[in-house]
Amino acid sequence: MQNHIHMKRILILTDFSKNSRKATTSALRLFGPKNHYYLLNIYYTPIFGASRGEMYPLIVDDSKLKLAQELEKISDIIDTKGYTIDPIAEICFDEGVIINFIKSKGIDYVIMGKGGSHTLIGSFTASITHKSPVAVLLIPEDYDCTKIQKIVFATDLLGINKKMLISLIDFAELNDSEIYILNVYKELKPDSTSFEEHIDGYLGDIKHSYYYIQSDSIVEGITQFAEDSQADQLVILNRKDSLIERLFHTSMTRKLTTHAKRPVMVLHD
Repeated sequence: MQNHIHMKRILILTDFSKNSRKATTSALRLFGPKNHYYLLNIYYTPIFGASRGEMYPLIVDDSKLKLAQELEKISDIIDTKGYTIDPIAEICFDEGVIINFIKSKGIDYVIMGKGGSHTLIGSFTASITHKSPVAVLLIPEDYDCTKIQKIVFATDLLGINKKMLISLIDFAELNDSEIYILNVYKELKPDSTSFEEHIDGYLGDIKHSYYYIQSDSIVEGITQFAEDSQADQLVILNRKDSLIERLFHTSMTRKLTTHAKRPVMVLHD
């Protein structure tokens, strides 16, 4: 497949754990050297105490030093020659700092580690995943991510436009991936004719196919299909269009990103 993808700006969050290091090296392999990477470590200052002002420069320097050391460790795992990787230390009060960074730098993808009990894992990661204006890719520590050949895109068939799918389309083209479009329904199989026509138009010559599965549990249906199809990656859409939808998809997204054994890409509307 001929690739017409422009350079992407990719933000990788690191807390210097093995988990985030796996996410970094996987991202570099998956997206390749033609893109611009930002390796971001967020640090915190003491909230209380007279020494806060004195400690601040020490904390900044420590973060910058660890970033330099982290880049060396990464280069021992993967040849980073030809890659553009900017190490950045940023003070963080809440996830708004990262959201602002995404917007100000024109970031296209956010990469984070998934699994374990480190500072980037858990509620903070969940918050970034839901609030990010761009696609977020969550990579498990124990998953060897070298090539994404099969992608399962789980969808409820509702209100999808090309803007929502552009990150998936670019990623699939970059990796020459096949997309399995999956709908898990609880009772009656939905009428999907117009949906498939729209998606066919969006995906063009990307190899893709449609699957409809009945299951009492949407999450279990999706994860079982991903297992059965030996998918390399799961893609889900996190909606923000109404309170009911947001609550439903936030719950669904958390369940899927928590239980999936493979990388999960979360798209946003």
